[in-house]
Formats: sequence, C-alpha cells, structure tokens
Amino acid sequence: ATVDTDQTDPESATETVEILKTNFEGLSPGYWKNTPEDWDGIALTQSFEDFFFGGQNSDVDWKIKTSEKGRDKWQVVDDITFQQALELTGGDAAALARGAVAAILNIRDEDVTYRFTEDQIKAWVEAALTGEDLDLDGDGNTDLDAGDDAVDGLKDVLDYNNNLGVM
Repeated sequence: ATVDTDQTDPESATETVEILKTNFEGLSPGYWKNTPEDWDGIALTQSFEDFFFGGQNSDVDWKIKTSEKGRDKWQVVDDITFQQALELTGGDAAALARGAVAAILNIRDEDVTYRFTEDQIKAWVEAALTGEDLDLDGDGNTDLDAGDDAVDGLKDVLDYNNNLGVM
C-alpha cells in the first residue's frame, strides 16, 4: 500500500497475509453402504431414531425391504439402522436419511474434511423431519421452510457435500 499527500512524500508499506484454503470433502451414501469396514465409531446397527432424535421417534414411517422365503417384501417400521438408512430407496425422508447417515460417517472419518459438524447435521435432520423451519447458516433467518422445502432442501445440501470426493 502506498499513501501520498500533497504535504508529504509518498510512504509505502507491505504486509504478507497467509490465506488458509480448506478443500472440503465428502463420500457418497453409496460409498458408505458398500464399505462398512470404513465406518469410524458407528455401528451398522446404530438406531437412526436414537442418534438423530435421542430416542424419540420422528413419526416417519420407514419402508424397508426384507426377504421372506426368498421373496422380497416391503415392511413399514418406525426405526431403522444406519445400514438400513443407506439402503432406503426413493426421495423425501428416505433420501434425507441416506444423506444424513453419509454426512455423519464423513464427519467421523479421519481422512475426510467435511464442511459441517455432527451437531449441525443432527439439529437440521431433527428439524426437517419433525416439520420445523431450517436456519442453515445460523443467522436467525429461515433458509428452508418447514415441510417438503426443509426435507428436500436439506437433502440437496447434504447430497452436494457428500459427493465432493476425497482429495
């Protein structure tokens, strides 16, 4: 920077500023579904409802595929495991559950630099699945309206961040 006035000679100074660049990463629900041996500190049988809702139920009816006598059958349950969440099909709450579990597994993995914290993901998922507005940036303003906007919007945010790859 240089300062110059009509009353003095020009004065110059320089300053070096180090810029820290963070490359965020995230692995997809498909990756986590197919590599459970990479899960750090989370069991395949971890209850989705216990983890995200502290034992309360979200009132979501989860539709899982089971096999009976060699035939696939769909069953509706009020709780799923993390592994079952990654195996869900379809959109809405099922897609959000897949993304949420992948986000938690990304956060817990020592080789992944994930953009969000576990507390943020838990709070957002609970709010979205219980019908609350979402304030994603913590500024006190609603970013996603309660209902389908919150569920689909949060699913999109997680989907983007769970597909950044690992540097």
